[in-house]
Amino acid sequence: MQEGISYYGYSFIEVDEIVKFKNIIKQWRELFYLAPKEFYLTGDFLPDEDHYEKNLVNRNEILEVLETCIHMCEKAINEGNKILHIGI
Repeated sequence: MQEGISYYGYSFIEVDEIVKFKNIIKQWRELFYLAPKEFYLTGDFLPDEDHYEKNLVNRNEILEVLETCIHMCEKAINEGNKILHIGI
């Protein structure tokens, strides 16, 4: 049995794990709330260029996505549903 979320495949987050998942997302939200308006996140390693990607991100856009995820978790919890994660 696989643990965690599959990077490329399908994963179901069971009802009993959604609360934990929601709490993780809420902590990410608090972390990103403290970030500058724009900042860089390290992405994939680019072996041909021998360095990691640097992705410029907007704090408010990330916060909006995290809020959407939190609401999705709350809805799934209230309705007794699972969440399907379809990799990256």
